[in-house]
Amino acid sequence: MGISQRQTMSSKEFRRKIMRKNLSDIVWFYIIYVLSLIGGFAFAYNIFEMDSISRKESSWGLYFITIFFISSGIWGLYLIPKRYKVITVTSSLSNEQKVNLINGFITSIKNNYFKKEEDFYHFDYQKSWWRSSYSVYLTFDIDAIYLSIQSNTSRGIIDFGGTEKIRRVIREQIENRLPAAQSIL
Repeated sequence: MGISQRQTMSSKEFRRKIMRKNLSDIVWFYIIYVLSLIGGFAFAYNIFEMDSISRKESSWGLYFITIFFISSGIWGLYLIPKRYKVITVTSSLSNEQKVNLINGFITSIKNNYFKKEEDFYHFDYQKSWWRSSYSVYLTFDIDAIYLSIQSNTSRGIIDFGGTEKIRRVIREQIENRLPAAQSIL
């Protein structure tokens, strides 16, 4: 059965598959951020239970710790869904041309180690050995190419915007390949 004859993966199915592959990370992140919130609220409870004299004598460190734990917990819970964002690149190419475009893109970034399940691609992207690595997921359907990029958690949870930068770079590389692929028609 050819690529154009079988059903391709939609954006929602793609997101569901990524979430299933990263389920342990998702659970781990929720545990960390909820515990951070609980710790922050426990410190806040201790502050408010102190009498006014003790509260005036307590160090600013206790206030800082309280604010830090609560804000990091809220910020983390806000960022978890953004971690698994799906980017859509619209394309009118045929499915065979999209496969060639994706394979050409993977070859151009010198990554020969990728996993492919029908129309679902997964590989790790690392620009150089001292930079963070990212998990890249790609698929396509009739109207678009979908990609999702997550920072690998081996070096920590916070990546200081590196994931967004890599998302932009990879999206631009794929979009730049689209006119060339369409001219082959």
